[in-house]
Amino acid sequence: MKRLIILAATLIAGLSACDSLLDKEPLDRVTQFDYFKTRSDLELFSNPFYDNLLDKTPYDEQNDLLVQMTLSDVLYGGDKRTVPNTGGGWSWGNLRRINTLLEYVDQCEDKKAVTEYTALAKFFRAAFYFDKVKRFGDVPWYEVQLGSADEALYKPRDSRELIMTNMIKDIDEAINSGGLTEDISTYRVNKWAALALKARFCLFEGTYRKYHGINLEGHDYTYYLEEAAKAAKTIIDEGPYKLYSTKNPDKDYMMLFAQENASTEEYILAIRNSYEAQVYHNATAYTLLPTQGRPGYTRKFINMYLMKNGTAFTDRTDGWQTLPFTEEVKDRDPRLAQSIRTPGYKRIGAKRVQGPDLGVTITGYQPIKFVQDTTASGGQIDRNDRSTCDMPVFRYAEVLLNYAEAKAELGTLTQDDLTISVNEIRNRVEMPALNMAEANKNPDWYLSSEEYGYPSLDYGELFQYMRAHTPPMEYVDITDLLSLEDYYNTDSHWRQEKILDVAQRLAGAMGAEIDGPEAYHVQRLARPFTGRYAIQMGLTMAWEDLYYLTSPTLDQCLVAVYDQGGRPQRKKVYEVASGHLNYPYVLFLSGSKGLVTVKNLQAPMDKNLILFRDSYGSSLAPLLASGYRTITCGTSPATSWTNILTLRTRTSSFCTAPSCSTTVCPCGDFFAGDP
Repeated sequence: MKRLIILAATLIAGLSACDSLLDKEPLDRVTQFDYFKTRSDLELFSNPFYDNLLDKTPYDEQNDLLVQMTLSDVLYGGDKRTVPNTGGGWSWGNLRRINTLLEYVDQCEDKKAVTEYTALAKFFRAAFYFDKVKRFGDVPWYEVQLGSADEALYKPRDSRELIMTNMIKDIDEAINSGGLTEDISTYRVNKWAALALKARFCLFEGTYRKYHGINLEGHDYTYYLEEAAKAAKTIIDEGPYKLYSTKNPDKDYMMLFAQENASTEEYILAIRNSYEAQVYHNATAYTLLPTQGRPGYTRKFINMYLMKNGTAFTDRTDGWQTLPFTEEVKDRDPRLAQSIRTPGYKRIGAKRVQGPDLGVTITGYQPIKFVQDTTASGGQIDRNDRSTCDMPVFRYAEVLLNYAEAKAELGTLTQDDLTISVNEIRNRVEMPALNMAEANKNPDWYLSSEEYGYPSLDYGELFQYMRAHTPPMEYVDITDLLSLEDYYNTDSHWRQEKILDVAQRLAGAMGAEIDGPEAYHVQRLARPFTGRYAIQMGLTMAWEDLYYLTSPTLDQCLVAVYDQGGRPQRKKVYEVASGHLNYPYVLFLSGSKGLVTVKNLQAPMDKNLILFRDSYGSSLAPLLASGYRTITCGTSPATSWTNILTLRTRTSSFCTAPSCSTTVCPCGDFFAGDP
């Protein structure tokens, strides 16, 4: 009996031991209960926030200031701008990581570290939601870690007012908790970075609500503008930052972005890159290689730069709209020549002068920000993803501008405000100070126009200018004959079948009689096309048909193209075989060749026409051919007159005799006579 009792006790003890053995933590991974215990744990867990949530791109392509060959769906709009089923920025993994840190941070034994990383997590949560509000507006707010079975995953979106209120709550706690250092820490979030973030998203929200007429229960737009101004002013008054300057106004702005290491004076927060650590970005190659989308600033952006004397470029009275590039960029704000290639541009460390490379920039305004010395990155800086200069997240200059803009939108901006903000920035490049009273007397019509930088061309003013500068010429106004339907959807050119009335008016003004619509037959090119507009702008557009007009008169016209040293090539009015090319518009008189002659042997009058034209004239000239013995088409007055004079003295050309097709004609009846 005693032995049985002992055995039972042993069994009970064994069962208890088994329970203990079964109650073990997994050995193949670390659980949340074992982690978050040390400062090192918190640092390692939060480091991905910097990589995943801070914007590392040097250029923002989602705007009307910089474009590429291929526009984004957002800019393209229409049926392209749709909410995708997946992706499109609707990702929440980073938020879950932030909320995980906030849920378990108290497990850390280092209470100072708890305060620091709680503040850091709330900074990044505000940054995360700022990105979401910009893209989606109303989004669901989550401040706890969710599992895959949580019903909250399926809750509806919260109002942007709730989101913005919680963002301000987070960022204020980060700023006021004492967890973020006030020392300069260029590559780690500090108190000043948190204030800069607050100024940025509050300014965004205030102006967005103001100009979209959004009135929500809670705060109005003025509240957010006031918060933006206060945050920026705190940095101005109490922060350790100033604008980077070596007292070299012609280089400082460019060097600020192109130098290897971030300026600790101006960069409040930056992303570290390093050749030694093999941490790169693509800014230099982006602006130098033709495979990167050929980015370029828009004309609107360039027009915003003031003249060096502080006046608006668009206030010039010498035809600023049509100035050649060399004159357009002359005597402008020094920051323009430090932002794009202008005449005299030399790359940092180089001796050779380089102009804009039209092979790598679609607009001709080629960016040079972040373009480093050729010796950087071990001499491989021009390769893809080899740039090593640090990327700014927040700059002191932005803080100054955010302050001035918030005050201006509130209507409380003063001259003193300008002195400590805008004029500080202007002073770096020795631009004249902005005088508020004078500026208000003469507001910038261009920037305040309804078109906001895209004013329609005033054709009346253009005609007046042309008449004033070319008095011998007589002008024929055809603008009333043209409408959008007369142009291709995908191409900038006229539809030939739509401009018979244009040809009639031009011919009548010159005293010629040409065939009417009844004389022509409309032919359709077998292959549809997308034109230059779609190709150059990178647009995906529906293909369209190309039509051309034939007639018995055009069928018998003789065409010669002088494209290679004046040697003529016999062609047809319509080179239909060219319709298989990527750009079939060249079927009209073989495209924009330097010199083309069209001879009509059945012309009712012995009249000759010299037509200086661009590509538009290639489809127009055939419609005029019935009224002229010879039409001579040149691409420009200078080159065409040279070619025409050469043509007059040549001893060989095409013969008009049907039986003769030799280049040196024995018949003596030369195709091209004295024009």
